[in-house]
Amino acid sequence: AMDRGTVKTDGFGRTNVLVTRFLENETFAAMKADALAELQAALFDSGQATEVLERWTALLDEAGVVDAATLASESEALASKLSA
Repeated sequence: AMDRGTVKTDGFGRTNVLVTRFLENETFAAMKADALAELQAALFDSGQATEVLERWTALLDEAGVVDAATLASESEALASKLSA
C-alpha cells in the first residue's frame, strides 16, 4: 500500500480501510518500514533486480519474441526505474 498524504491506498489508488487502520498502529507501521527497508536492500540496493531484468531481456532477445527496438526501449525504461 502506498501513502499519499493522509489517504492510505491499496497500491491501485483506491482507499482501503484496513491499510489505514494497520498503518495507524505504530508497531505495525514500524514492522512495515523495516520489511520495506530489507526488501529495498535485498532487491534494489544489491543489484539483484537489475540482474533479473538483464537475464529476462537477454532471454527475450534470444527468443526473438519481442521486437529488438521495443525490447531495448522497455528494458532501458525499467532499468532507469530500478536505479532511481
